Amino acid sequence: MAQNKNSSYIDFKEKARSFLLHNDYEASLALYKQCEAITLLENSDPIPLREKAIILLNISICYMNLKNFEEAEKYIEKSIECDRSYVKAYYRKAVYLKNKEKFIEALEICQEALKIEKVQEILLLGVRIFPND
Repeated sequence: MAQNKNSSYIDFKEKARSFLLHNDYEASLALYKQCEAITLLENSDPIPLREKAIILLNISICYMNLKNFEEAEKYIEKSIECDRSYVKAYYRKAVYLKNKEKFIEALEICQEALKIEKVQEILLLGVRIFPND
C-alpha cells in the first residue's frame, strides 16, 4: 500500500511541477496540496524533510501567483520550519517581505540565510532591499 501512495506522490509532484512551469497555478496548487496530504500520512514511505520543504515552498509560490498572500506567507513559514537549512525558502521570504515594504525584516532574513550558506542570490537581494529613493 505504501508503494502505491509513494508512486501517487511522485505522479502528483511531477504533474504539479509541470503545471507550475506553465503558469497554471490553480492546477499546480491542487496537486501540490495532494503531495502535502501524502507527506502527512503515517503509513506512507517517509519523505525527506528537504523534499517536504520544497513542496511547501512550491505551494507558497502558487498562492503568491494567485494573489493569496496570507496563505503564501503561511506556507513559506511552513517550509522554513520543515527544513531550517533550506536557503531558498529564506530567499522567498525575503522577497515577500521586500514586496510588502518590510525592508528591515527582509534584510534580517537575508542575514539569517547567509549564516546557513553564502549564496549569491541572497547577497544580491540584500543589496537591493532598500529602494533607491
